[in-house]
Amino acid sequence: MISESVSRRRVLFAVAAAPLAVACTTEPPAPPPPDPLSALAAQARADAKLAQTLTGVPAAAEIAKARETHAGL
Repeated sequence: MISESVSRRRVLFAVAAAPLAVACTTEPPAPPPPDPLSALAAQARADAKLAQTLTGVPAAAEIAKARETHAGL
């Protein structure tokens, strides 16, 4: 039987606080790794911008369109 110095309220508080104490002391999970394709998508966007500035090159519009498509995938 529980002694008189420990009340039900204290026991219930201890039981309720135990999961919180565990949650506060566990280490958070590692962040996800960076997307390996993000650098390639950024390069495709830069290529598309460059191709759009080349108005004297006949194939520049096609290149810009293709690189925009690559960046969107």
